[in-house]
Amino acid sequence: MLDFMERSTIKLLKKRGNTDTEIAKVLGRDRKTVRKALAEPADRQLERPKRGSLVDPYDDKILQWITEGIPVKVMLERVKKDPHKPYQGGDSIFYERTRLIRQENQMAKQKAIWRFEGLPGEYLQVDWGEKRNFSFTQVPRDTRYCFVGRLKYSRWIHTEFHTDMRYETLIRCILKCFENLGGIP
Repeated sequence: MLDFMERSTIKLLKKRGNTDTEIAKVLGRDRKTVRKALAEPADRQLERPKRGSLVDPYDDKILQWITEGIPVKVMLERVKKDPHKPYQGGDSIFYERTRLIRQENQMAKQKAIWRFEGLPGEYLQVDWGEKRNFSFTQVPRDTRYCFVGRLKYSRWIHTEFHTDMRYETLIRCILKCFENLGGIP
C-alpha cells in the first residue's frame, strides 16, 4: 500500500518526464503499482473493512457518560447490567474502546492543523524577523532584522542579522543561504 508521500512522489516524478519503469526502479515498486497510483488521486484514503466489536452498541451511551464525567468502571457495570442487551465482552476491550472514544471526543474539540510538507530539497522558506530597540554590546539600541531560510523537509535553518531589509540585502542573504546549503533547492 502506498502512503500519501509515495503517491505524491510518483506524480512528481511523472510530471518531470520519468517513465513508469524508471519511477518503479527509483521507489522499489512494481510498474503496475506505479501505473495504478498515477490513475488515482494522491490524497486517496485507504479504506479497510471495519470489524465489529462487542462494544459497538454502547458507543453512544459511552460518549454521553464521558460528557457527564462518569468513571469507566461505573460505565462497565452499567453495560453489564443492561436489561435489553447485557455486555458479554472483556473488561480490557471495553476500557480500550472507552479510551478511544474519549480521545476522539477531545480531538473533535481541537482546531485542525494543516501541515505543509515537501520532498527533500524541494522547498526553502525564507522570511524576515524584526526586533526593535535591540540591545547589543557597546552598540546603540537599534532595530535589527533577522533573515531566516529554512528547508521544509529537513528543518535545516540559516539565520543572519542585519540593520536593514533592502532588496540588495535580501539577495545577499539568499545567496549566502544557498552557499551554506551547498546548492539550490
